[in-house]
Amino acid sequence: MIRATPQELKRRAENFIRELRPELPLDEVEIETADGTSLAGGGSTPSQTLPTRIIRIASARYSTTKLEQRLRRAPAGTSVIARVEDDRLIVDLRTVFPEQEALLIRTWPRFCTEELKCYDIGAI
Repeated sequence: MIRATPQELKRRAENFIRELRPELPLDEVEIETADGTSLAGGGSTPSQTLPTRIIRIASARYSTTKLEQRLRRAPAGTSVIARVEDDRLIVDLRTVFPEQEALLIRTWPRFCTEELKCYDIGAI
């Protein structure tokens, strides 16, 4: 995935949004692609970046922080690790295997619209 080109990631992000958009309520979720950067890793190159195409998401129902928590604490074991920038949830498909995209598209609408029981581990 580190070898994926920005053009390939742009194509994947546009296809991802095209498939996901019909599953989302238009009045509750904003979703778009934008240029971004991926961190290449840690160790001896902790600040090395790669150009990428990111997916930016905002929900009218949930704050960006709450949406991020919902994605990380998915009850069915389909956790999504994303980051927050400029009050938008950021998904970088460089960190998602192409074969995982269909599962993410199928489960994403639940994170944005349904009432999920996301338990706080500290409270258990």
